[in-house]
Order: sequence, then structure tokens, then C-alpha cells
Amino acid sequence: MNASGRDIRQDPCPNLAELEIVANTEIQKPLPALDIPFTEGCVNIYFGYKGSKQMQAEGGVYHLNGGEFFLTPPGVTHSTGPMPVSKCAHYWLRLNISLEQVFLGDQSYETLRKELTNLPISHGKYSEGCFHVLRSIYDLATRPASLQRDMELRLQVALFIIKLVESIKAQDQVPTAPDLEHVLEFLTLHIGEQISVQDMANVAGISVSSLQTLFQKHKGMSPAEFFNRQKIDAAKRLLLETDHSIRSISEQLGFTNERYFSTVFRKYHPEPPGRFRQQHGN
Repeated sequence: MNASGRDIRQDPCPNLAELEIVANTEIQKPLPALDIPFTEGCVNIYFGYKGSKQMQAEGGVYHLNGGEFFLTPPGVTHSTGPMPVSKCAHYWLRLNISLEQVFLGDQSYETLRKELTNLPISHGKYSEGCFHVLRSIYDLATRPASLQRDMELRLQVALFIIKLVESIKAQDQVPTAPDLEHVLEFLTLHIGEQISVQDMANVAGISVSSLQTLFQKHKGMSPAEFFNRQKIDAAKRLLLETDHSIRSISEQLGFTNERYFSTVFRKYHPEPPGRFRQQHGN
């Protein structure tokens, strides 16, 4: 892997077994999709701070952008998603919450273990405070071990969990799935039109930023990305089930011209529209 600033440490703190991995990784050039090694009993947490990449878990695809986190609970396998990994940078923590010992060496922290145990797959924006604590954890973990360092590291990990749970709960305050249903119905009815994200937000009666958060939470992608995928799915059906020309299909689906339609089609399918029809049509 071609990366800089990569510092994955097994047992970064011998006296803090809960913290299995802490890493700061910067990908300098696109890489193939990667499977993440599965570890029983661990919570994996990624904090993107530069660029973007896809993450995949239990069939869902999540776009991790700068300023966003992605968490998988114990027992959930995950990977970097179906698309190649682009240039990006992120912090990665792996916390083992299945150890029989007292969590973080303090009985009062057992509630934090329960909080982490009950979290679902989570994706959303993190707070500045949460990111600041995460950077402190990384800095502490890369320092020489000492009693004072270990005590401070425990405190910082506990504080990080508290702030992370706050960030996740904050995601639940955004508009809910019923608001999204109105937008999905609208997009289905207007699949052949050029619909802006502002148009979608107007239909839902919410702000553009809330709509973006809503789509990321429930669909794992932006509204524009979702609408393009819907258009391409419709294009595939038209290519296979009708004899309409590619130009006609692009016009029916609201693309500005045939070339742009082909460009968007290739983004979601390895073949251009004409070859797709030849190879998969009757």
C-alpha cells in the first residue's frame, strides 16, 4: 500500500488492552478496494479528515468524506467499498470491548462499554471536540510508555467515547425516513427531468444540508448520487427492453446530451451504453 503517515500499532499501550489499533493513514494515490481484517469483539471507528472514500458493511455503501466518521460494531465485517480507494486521509481506532477485565481499568467506565455495545453501524458528521480528542489519543499512543501517559490515555479514550456517542445521537435529530419517502416518490415521478438538490429539499420541506444528512444516513450517498443511480437503472431497463436509440434514452432521462449520458453511465457500469445493450440484450 502506498501511503504516508501510516502508523498502525498493535498494542499501542500494553496497559490499555482495549485500544488495539490507532492509526493515521494518508492514501497518496488510488488503490483497489480493500477488505478490512475481521476482529471479534471489536468496534472499528474511522474519522475522515481529507478527501473521501467508500466504506461497505452488511450490503450498505457509505461515503466517508472529510469531517465524517464511520463505525462498525462487533461482529460486523466491512471493507472499503466497491469503488477504488481515492486519495484521502483518516484516523482509525479499533477498540476491543469484549475483554473480561474492567473496561479501561475503572468500574465507572463500564457504562461506556455498554454504550459502544449497543451502537449500530453509524455514519455521520463528527464534532470538532470529538476530533480533537481523537488526535490527542493518537499523539499519546505514539509517545514512549509511562504511567502518566497511560493514565492520560485512558482518560482521553473515555472522553472520546462520550463525545462519539454524542455525535451519533445527534444524527438521530435530523429528519427521519418518512421525510425521505416524499423525495423518493418525487424522484420516481420526475426521473426524466433535471432535478436539483434544492428542488428535493423543497419537496421535503427541509434545508439542503438536512437533506444531505438524511440521504447519507438512510441511503449511504448524496441526493445527487442517488438520483443519478436511479437514472442509470432506468437507462439499463430501456436499453434492454426497448429499441430506442441511445440519444433518445438520454433525452428521456433528462441528460443534457448523449456524451454526458455515456459518461455518467460509465461511472456505474464498466461498459458504455451501446456495448451494454449488445452484450446483455436479447
